Amino acid sequence: MNTYERVKEKLEILLSDTDRKVIALTGLWGIGKTYLWEDLRKTADKKFKSATYISIFGAKNIEEVKTRILKNVYFDDTRDSKNLIAKCKVWGNTIKSFVTKSKLGKIANSAAIKFSGISLAEASLILLPTLVKNKLIVIDDIERCGKTLKVGELMGFLNEYSESYQNQFLILLNTDKLHEPGKWKELHEKVIDAEVVLNPTSKECFEKAKGHANFVQEKAVIDAIEILEIQNIRVIKRIITHVKEIADKFDVQNLPTQCWVPSIVLLTAISFRAVENLPTIEYVRSYSRVRNLMVPSNSAETNNPNGIKWSMLLSRLELSYAGDFEIIFADYLETGLLEEDKLKNFFAIQNDEAKNKAAINKKNDFLNSVQWDSHTSDSELLETAKSLMEFIPDMTLKSNHQIYEAIMDLGGIDLADDYISQWEEHLGSPAFKMKEVPVSGLDNLPPKISQKIMKLREDAFPPLDLYEAIRQIEFGDISSNRVQKTLAQSTKCQYIEKLKILDKNQLRSFFKVHFDLMRTNSLIQDFEAGINNFRDACSDIVKFEKDSRLAKIITKAFDDNGLNLDSLLGGIEASERC
Repeated sequence: MNTYERVKEKLEILLSDTDRKVIALTGLWGIGKTYLWEDLRKTADKKFKSATYISIFGAKNIEEVKTRILKNVYFDDTRDSKNLIAKCKVWGNTIKSFVTKSKLGKIANSAAIKFSGISLAEASLILLPTLVKNKLIVIDDIERCGKTLKVGELMGFLNEYSESYQNQFLILLNTDKLHEPGKWKELHEKVIDAEVVLNPTSKECFEKAKGHANFVQEKAVIDAIEILEIQNIRVIKRIITHVKEIADKFDVQNLPTQCWVPSIVLLTAISFRAVENLPTIEYVRSYSRVRNLMVPSNSAETNNPNGIKWSMLLSRLELSYAGDFEIIFADYLETGLLEEDKLKNFFAIQNDEAKNKAAINKKNDFLNSVQWDSHTSDSELLETAKSLMEFIPDMTLKSNHQIYEAIMDLGGIDLADDYISQWEEHLGSPAFKMKEVPVSGLDNLPPKISQKIMKLREDAFPPLDLYEAIRQIEFGDISSNRVQKTLAQSTKCQYIEKLKILDKNQLRSFFKVHFDLMRTNSLIQDFEAGINNFRDACSDIVKFEKDSRLAKIITKAFDDNGLNLDSLLGGIEASERC
């Protein structure tokens, strides 16, 4: 039997005792007090079914409380009560109109108050005791009544009607939120005959909020609300709604719930103040467990009286830092607008990471078994390797190479060929990303794979323009494959053409870089073809176009840099010219 069932059973016992006139059901806001009463009302007991329920939220005085009771009694299913109240209502409205709209009515109302102690409008409540006699009256939201309605007035009303008209009262309230907290002790001592405290567990509150419809992320939600000690059913319903909304709109089915569900629970609880002393939204937005560990002990963040408590709470939720999801969802709670494109991108990245992690785990387990599992045969290991082929797109070149070599060591030549074929197919698919290919080490890969990657690289990264390549070297990018390839595949004629079209600033930097390369012996091998073509192009221009402005610039540039151009001028035949 859970807490709700035990409290319900206790209330049934107390309310069946007519000597107990005023019974209090206390508990936090949103914990299910009203829900429990509604559940109790559904029982077969006529006393509960015929009870009158009112909320006195915002009620300013005891007259307003009585008026609300009178209105609710009207919805009683007895014809006599309806007829009687209908007549009283017409009479009351007539009196109210008379009192408020005519000068004579105002005079009459003042006279009535002077000689009888009640206004003409109040007279419509005279029949209330007759209508509610012997009834059970349920009064909710006492702690949220208007500040002008004093607890003393309410005490007098409860005492009068319970003693004079044999009414029984069930009052529902959160004692911690009474605007006259000191009065609760007096009310409890003088009027309350019995009190039952409703304090269900967070999981029990979740079950009430969830209803009968199950959903995939239930356990993750329960774990988080238990850590945060959330008992507000209305807030839990919002949490469930948010979780279902995200699950319906985005691809989260194969993701660990840890990457998004606890954050929804936390941020929703903060937004709706479900629990006292939770972190602020701003704290969560900027949270980083690593940063918190590294901040100086005398920093403002460390001196925050709640900082350590909040950090420990977020650690229990396994939240290491505020990432894109936390920022997007916090904005959603504040604005009501969900950045769906950003969230879609976030979950796409999470899915890729999850697949990669799963692939790595399977690869490591397989290789570990190959090396150390003496209880598994080679044929069984090859079957395991076969199952890894579906993860080829999710693995790095190195991981795929390790699996391929393990298959070969196990004697699975045919399987190794199949593995290579699927690997090649993946390399040619849009899912393959050239940025993941290492700059070096391709020679160690299986020949078919190495050749495929080299072809893809050539197609994806064609040689640069000569000037662009030289500019990249000028800015320090001397290891780029594209730069090296551009110089290696260059020709003298390309250099001559480029030298003739560069403007003055471009020509100056072009010469400077080449002179620097000529002086740097360690780089000669990488750029040897380019340097030789540069020299030959300069020699060709000086020899065959010696009167040109460009030839004079080239000659002076070589002289200024202490390089002998004359030694390069011999042996160029007319047939070798571009």
